Amino acid sequence: MLLKIERTILKKVSSNMVGSIELSKFGKYSGEDIYQAFLDLKELGFFRNVDVSNDRTVFSYVLSVKGKHYKEYVFLEFLRNILIPFIVALVTATATYHLEKVADSYSSSSTSQSTYELNCTDYERFELIE
Repeated sequence: MLLKIERTILKKVSSNMVGSIELSKFGKYSGEDIYQAFLDLKELGFFRNVDVSNDRTVFSYVLSVKGKHYKEYVFLEFLRNILIPFIVALVTATATYHLEKVADSYSSSSTSQSTYELNCTDYERFELIE
């Protein structure tokens, strides 16, 4: 999952594959925070190259395909990490619940059969078999 600052950076730069952006475009974040976020995004594969001016007011970048289409990657990550495990858990819980009901109904029917057999005399059993 991306941090808010990282999503903000990608939102601002995703329109151009290559470019530069000034620190003032990011509002409340400091130059050091933006610089660290750029480096983290580069490590995650969203940027191919990141350069910064000495006073950390201008950031130059080269986006990767992952950075250009970051919303799709965020959605796929959501699917993989949250939605699919939730669906699997739901299906498993439902199947377990229904299997318990079937096992309980089988258990109660076999108990009544065993009771009938215990109540029968040997003579009645022979008649049933013939």
